[in-house]
Amino acid sequence: MAGHQQLWSSLLLGLVALVVTVEPLPEITSFDKVATLNENTLVATGLSTISCSSNPPGDVTRVYLRSVEPGSPCQNCFATLDCGSDKCLQFRPGSGRLNHDITNLYKITVSCEDSARNSVLEVIQVVIIPNQPPKFKPDTLHDSIEVNAKTDPGEVIGKVKAEDDDGDRLSYTLDVVPASAYFAFSIQSNGEVVANVDLRTLCRSFVTLQVTVNDGYNTVGPKIVAVSFKNNLVTPIATNLNTEIQIPEDTTGRIYTYLFVPDDDLTYTVRTSTAESFAQFSTKEQNLDVATTLDYEQENLRVTEIFVQATNGYCESDTYSLEITVTDVNEVPVISDHKTSIEVCEGRVEFAPPFTMTDQDEEDTHQWTIFGGNKDGLVYVHPETGMLGTNIDYDVDPDYDKPKRYSGKFEYKLMVTDKGGLTATATVTASFLDCNDNAPRFSKAFYTYKANECTAP
Repeated sequence: MAGHQQLWSSLLLGLVALVVTVEPLPEITSFDKVATLNENTLVATGLSTISCSSNPPGDVTRVYLRSVEPGSPCQNCFATLDCGSDKCLQFRPGSGRLNHDITNLYKITVSCEDSARNSVLEVIQVVIIPNQPPKFKPDTLHDSIEVNAKTDPGEVIGKVKAEDDDGDRLSYTLDVVPASAYFAFSIQSNGEVVANVDLRTLCRSFVTLQVTVNDGYNTVGPKIVAVSFKNNLVTPIATNLNTEIQIPEDTTGRIYTYLFVPDDDLTYTVRTSTAESFAQFSTKEQNLDVATTLDYEQENLRVTEIFVQATNGYCESDTYSLEITVTDVNEVPVISDHKTSIEVCEGRVEFAPPFTMTDQDEEDTHQWTIFGGNKDGLVYVHPETGMLGTNIDYDVDPDYDKPKRYSGKFEYKLMVTDKGGLTATATVTASFLDCNDNAPRFSKAFYTYKANECTAP
């Protein structure tokens, strides 16, 4: 029994000794348990003020950061710093970057410790607020404006407004439809749209601007701005070129007028790939005229090709073509002398007329006829060659056995007709000469004479 009492006494003494050795812990008397932090914050930001005191008061204490969870992407972005008699938990940019999509909540454990290294822990929650995208003002994504196309380079033609609730710095980008007009516009850092050139040089009645805005985190847009122009110019378009025409070789004066729309105050440029044939024509403003006599028979001058451009001083048209072909016109045969004469021997003869016949029409055919004064058919003209001749033995001094006598002159009244029905006439007076065409003859077949020596010879 005495042994049991001794054991309980020892246990009680031990408990008393244990209770006596337990020291009071320091205390975090105040702190902000929850803090918020915008993910786009780029400046040092205080999150929580931590007050730590010893127990009993009077001992030296310190506050330090124990852990940050999760470990990324910004584990090293937090620190405890002096702020008067207290400590402050602070966000320190530069050691990482907040990203709401990766981590939207950090749990930061801080410790309050006294000189005996007794400590107490608390957890501060830091909620990451996502960055808010900028907003267009007005918030519609479609707009339209009318602009005077007569502009000076650098002139502001409009402004796209945007706001950002986070106070982020905004930047703008600009696209232009069609892309060929991109060079004519730029957008400033404040959203002002500037004309880089005189907008009349665009040769358009409208363009579409597409504007996006970015705050460093979010891109919003595009905002569509339909821009229509007044006092604008457009590219002239030909309505009657890129074609071929045919003109007869006897054409004179105006042969063509180039038509463009719009046609106000246009200047025309005409070039050719056939300089020799183009010399037959003259051009003034939008008109093309015949300048010289055309000649189908000159083969190298039959076809002329020209190229036409029009400009209003700002807008130049496409290059258009016009091909001109000179066509044949049936021309009258030409006889060098319409009234001639010739001497030929009597008899049955054929001879060439004393003139020449020409026809400018290539490969033309001709038909010769006698159109009067030959009712008895004494003479002829060869229908194809035009050679003249007699159908009979034309005798101007008949022999004793040929009593028929013909006039010493005959008028060939000739007509030549080409295949197109055009004619020319001529008169040839043929003088038939008495040629040695009759043999001598005796009046009697036999003669008898008597003579003596006294007869005179």
